[in-house]
Amino acid sequence: MKVKKVVFLMLFSIFIFSLFAVEKFSEKIWFVRPSFQFTNEGNSPYLFFKVPYKARMVKVRNGRIYILWENNFKIYSPDFSLIDEVKNIKGKMGIPIYDDPGFFEIKSPNEIFFGFPDRKKKCYYIFLYNLKAKKARLILKLDKKQFPGVAPIKRVEEVIKSDPSFLDDYFGYVYSYSNFFDAHYDVGKLFMWFLPNYGMHFGGLYIYDIYDKKLLSPYKKFNKIHGFSGNDYAYSLINDDDATTVDDSIYFKLYRKKYVIKNVLFKRGISFSGESVAYVSKDGGIYIKNVYKDRIVAKFNLSGDKFKLLKLSLSGNRLFFYEEKRGLMFYDVRSKKIEKLVDYKKIKNAISYFYTCPDGEFVFFRDGDGLWAGYLTDLMPPFLRISSKFFISGKTYKSKIKVKFEAVDTCFVSGLSKGCITFCNEKYSVGDSCEINLKEGRNKLLFLIRDRADNVRKVVKQIIYEKPLETTLEEISKNPQKFNERYVLLKGYAWGYAWGGFGRKDFKEIKKLYKLPLAPGNDARSRSDGTFSDGKYTAFIPISPIEVGKFEIVCKIKIYNGKWRIIPVEFHKLNR
Repeated sequence: MKVKKVVFLMLFSIFIFSLFAVEKFSEKIWFVRPSFQFTNEGNSPYLFFKVPYKARMVKVRNGRIYILWENNFKIYSPDFSLIDEVKNIKGKMGIPIYDDPGFFEIKSPNEIFFGFPDRKKKCYYIFLYNLKAKKARLILKLDKKQFPGVAPIKRVEEVIKSDPSFLDDYFGYVYSYSNFFDAHYDVGKLFMWFLPNYGMHFGGLYIYDIYDKKLLSPYKKFNKIHGFSGNDYAYSLINDDDATTVDDSIYFKLYRKKYVIKNVLFKRGISFSGESVAYVSKDGGIYIKNVYKDRIVAKFNLSGDKFKLLKLSLSGNRLFFYEEKRGLMFYDVRSKKIEKLVDYKKIKNAISYFYTCPDGEFVFFRDGDGLWAGYLTDLMPPFLRISSKFFISGKTYKSKIKVKFEAVDTCFVSGLSKGCITFCNEKYSVGDSCEINLKEGRNKLLFLIRDRADNVRKVVKQIIYEKPLETTLEEISKNPQKFNERYVLLKGYAWGYAWGGFGRKDFKEIKKLYKLPLAPGNDARSRSDGTFSDGKYTAFIPISPIEVGKFEIVCKIKIYNGKWRIIPVEFHKLNR
């Protein structure tokens, strides 16, 4: 899947917040007031506050906040009201209560993956839990050899050979303490990875295809994952036999290609998101690079070396990092400025599980066991998609078409209000439809969409109205190139390969037409194609196997390998 499509689908999976009351904090910041009392801890002009819940693992997806703490799993809305809760989650899946909580990952708003170790049985279970049905289904069981942490370094293997009793010590350690660090799901694949224990074992990545039921572990000296973009991911490897030294390269497994960035300082953090990756080079520079276009988007420097990169927003416009003597900071690619969000004295522990909305207007992260939420300025205009079943690749055969408006605001809470779309001085809302009259030839249409923060996006749609050319099979056969990619109108009989024959109303007429020769140069799309005839020739046409009758057919003529085919767009049955 191409990255632009991935990013677009990610944006359209964000929850639209029209159901929540939003408040204006400043000219460009809108927020949902939390259900608890809060104090703004952020540096002006930003809004940051502590969330009075605890978490071992947190994620933000589909406009919901997911929290796993001890043996309970909770889902909160943007105002931090409880939406759903699963108590005693391990007990519901038959896992001993005393074992570690494992991991979770969101498959859909109603389906959650949970991974839990059963340390006594020395196996690891991955369940898919349905929130509506309140039922769990086991999808994968990892045995002793697949348990996270079973990736011994060379020295451990040598000791085991010389002293077999050490084998029990090694596996005893792995089964007692190892766990998956995190997981990611996208398009049928569940990625799970564990970190290396330097001097004991390498890290590991498992990729499980939930449809093919296949489990892959593609890397031997694995270090860790540094981010995803759909099913594409960035990772690092270990370059020695004892799991003590990390290779100084970031490796990317991208759609149809691989990519590498060398000379990277790993201890300063790496974040891959959307199309870009943020990293610190050995020359001291902080880079944001588009790995699909192989282009540096931004470069800046920080004085000193006591900082760590946390997260690059999906848009690539904001890079969040923590600086030891300053606090939580961010770099804005658009303004090329660094700003402070929260002072270092207010953040007591190491930051983890840092999440942002697509342009970084909302952030949520873990501070030790505690949680923070914050709102930044909304600077990105919403996305608008104009769809219609009546045009293909910018062309239509109708002088009047009906279009539908689909849109999403990238901000976590700004949302889109009623009448946010403008076309020909008329106001429309998301989900509305309208009819557009077209002139023959090229039509340039201008649409505007505006969000609550007054960000405006112009969308120009060019649609070519091509009036279907009435013609015959004979004319097409004489000069197929003249009709290639053109809309044409054909009149005659059409019938599917299983239409029934004898006894049917059109039997006598079709019996005559059936004997006519095939139009020169015509070719079938598949064996299940039916037949069309205008009285002189026959031609292959995709049609329902049992359909039959006299039609006006709007279709496109396309040339494949020197042969021409009929691609029907619309059938109109004629009364006789």
